[in-house]
Amino acid sequence: SSSEQSIQGDIYIGSGETEALNNILHTSSNLINDHPKICYHLFHGDAESITERLDQGLLDFGILMQPIDQTKYTSITVPIQSAWGLLLPIDHPLAASNMIQPKDLFELPLIMPERIGLQKALSHWIKKDYHTLNIRATYNLAYNASLLVKNGYGCALLLDNLIEADDDPYVCFRPFTPTIEINFNLVWKKYRQFSNAAELFLTNLQEHFNHT
Repeated sequence: SSSEQSIQGDIYIGSGETEALNNILHTSSNLINDHPKICYHLFHGDAESITERLDQGLLDFGILMQPIDQTKYTSITVPIQSAWGLLLPIDHPLAASNMIQPKDLFELPLIMPERIGLQKALSHWIKKDYHTLNIRATYNLAYNASLLVKNGYGCALLLDNLIEADDDPYVCFRPFTPTIEINFNLVWKKYRQFSNAAELFLTNLQEHFNHT
């Protein structure tokens, strides 16, 4: 019953550390002035915690890496990709390389994401069994991974754009070759009844993404 001019309410979004969240927030920033009574609530977590909250109705939307469980969720593709690479100390021998190859990681002390699915995918790219890699630590926050690197625990397998390595005097980021690119989707539970605010947010994104 609310008119478009008087829409207010809460929007709940779950995401991991990803440039896709920044893309979505930037795309939707036009709503801030037009609808100042919409309040945005961001939840940070891994894929398991995000899908759990989606299923419980605690989140309107989640930002997840592909592939998506299409039996449970409806989704739209976020028009941005991220690529995997290596965060390493600035004085490390591999810092002189422009790209990191699988063989470079065979014996290297590694800091891996804690998500098992990502560990398996990265191990497949390295062409070694996960249990044979020299894994010294795991992380679920890129910032914590950078602290582990700075304190000598190893080199971190990390998505690009999560750490401002170019401005850091202690670490640097080098992309993988061949490239491993990750695509992201904005997802929501099938048949979910949205609030007016969430409906407006989704419609706004769809209109922008369809023109990119």
